[in-house]
Amino acid sequence: RLGTPLFLSLHAVAFLFVMFHSITWFNLAPKAMVVRIRGKRVPDAVVAGLNYGAWLVLSAAVAFFLLRG
Repeated sequence: RLGTPLFLSLHAVAFLFVMFHSITWFNLAPKAMVVRIRGKRVPDAVVAGLNYGAWLVLSAAVAFFLLRG
């Protein structure tokens, strides 16, 4: 039943919304959370990049555990 076109399209739309939320959240995080090291503000691109990197590492770890059987 979950493999029917209706469910597949609903899951695809839900996935797109989750991706949109994740991307906008990671791009907003540097503005909501100011990180300072030795009194200097860390650039927004670095904070966002670290968030994306953590997302990639955790996604790879989850995929590894789910796909290894």
